[in-house]
Amino acid sequence: MTYGDRGYDDPDPGQSQPRRRRAAEPDDSHEYIPGQYGQQGGYAPEPGYATSPDPGYSPPPGGTPFGQQTVDPYAPYGWEQPQPEADPYPQPAYEPVSAPPPVFDPPPPTRKRSSKGWLGALAGVLAVLLLLGFGIGAFFLIDEEKPAAQAPAPSSAPPSAAPSGTASPVPGKKDINSQATDPSPLTEVELFPAATVAIDGRAYAIQKTQSLTDCKLATTGDLGTAYTKLGCTQLVRATLFSPGKTFVATIGVLNFRDAATATAAKADTKTLLGSGKGAIAGWAVGNGTDVIAASETYLSWLPVGHYLVYCVVARADGKKPDPADPAVQQVLTDTAETYLKGQVALRAQA
Repeated sequence: MTYGDRGYDDPDPGQSQPRRRRAAEPDDSHEYIPGQYGQQGGYAPEPGYATSPDPGYSPPPGGTPFGQQTVDPYAPYGWEQPQPEADPYPQPAYEPVSAPPPVFDPPPPTRKRSSKGWLGALAGVLAVLLLLGFGIGAFFLIDEEKPAAQAPAPSSAPPSAAPSGTASPVPGKKDINSQATDPSPLTEVELFPAATVAIDGRAYAIQKTQSLTDCKLATTGDLGTAYTKLGCTQLVRATLFSPGKTFVATIGVLNFRDAATATAAKADTKTLLGSGKGAIAGWAVGNGTDVIAASETYLSWLPVGHYLVYCVVARADGKKPDPADPAVQQVLTDTAETYLKGQVALRAQA
């Protein structure tokens, strides 16, 4: 039995020393000696090869025993090494070239302002201010002289002008802007001389008329107290049907001290009506007119001189009247804004 790959037999267990190699067994293995024959590692040559350089020795055909054609640069022998070949790709000598420094445009020269320029500008500003001051002063002087030059000629009109919406006094006619110039109270016949109110062919049938000295009877809530404080002294009213009896309306005139209190009464009516604390009431006189005191109504009022004319309208079927309904607007326009306003204006011609 062999041991390994070297051809040794196993040691005899009865012998103390291992059995030596027989003479008939040739030793054909070669010792490995690195660095021979230009190799970095290899095997020792067969016995008989020279181990030192010999001028008459030439390697076998094909080069070295291992077919190498080059000389080991690290061989231990003193053979002359071949000269290195010239560089097949010579490079030109590099000569560094220095770049020129960057060139920048010189900065623009700074403009220096002299003190003379500032003084000139300041003088110009002062001159403008002086001219403006002179212009303003001249304006005030001229404006003060205007009233004296354009003073209106004196007139016989009263010093207090009539408020907006009131009748202006005309020479030769009665002034209806105050009870002082229009002391006579209104009458039912004066306001309602006929049984109907005719406006552009539309006839409103009057059901009943009334004249009172207590203005509270025509109001609800706090409005009566407000009218009393403003000096209301008289109320003349009537209840009527619209054409076709579609609407029931109460129309009337409140007599105040002067035009200013009548205008104030208009404002108080709007305020209290908007807050729900007072209103001008309709007057139910029977014969199908009770709906004006039991259902929701719509109101229109305006001052004329020292009077306040009004109209309260309700639907005959008891439904809420629509202010945007043209029929409702027609009743208000015919009765208060046209008829009653015209009847009061007739007092100025008496």
